[in-house]
Amino acid sequence: MKQILFISLLFTLIAFLQASFFPHFPVFGVVPNILVLFFVFFLVLYRSDSVMWFFPAVVSGLVLDMYSSAFIGFWPVLLLSFGFLVQMVKERYAFIR
Repeated sequence: MKQILFISLLFTLIAFLQASFFPHFPVFGVVPNILVLFFVFFLVLYRSDSVMWFFPAVVSGLVLDMYSSAFIGFWPVLLLSFGFLVQMVKERYAFIR
């Protein structure tokens, strides 16, 4: 439980930085989505049989929804879709499980 809470707080902090700090430093006129990069990195390194990525995806997606102009639920659905896609690819093509 503590690990889920720590990971959720870490992703929430990254979401706050994504929404407040990183837009002031665009790279070639584009602000990279650091949260999605960290989320995919986390999914690749974490065990395939665990569903611990589900809660941080929803929490950080809702935080990003607070700062975006998209409809509510866009970012959690997008992060959950990334999560399921990465898990499918890991289970199918990864040699180390």
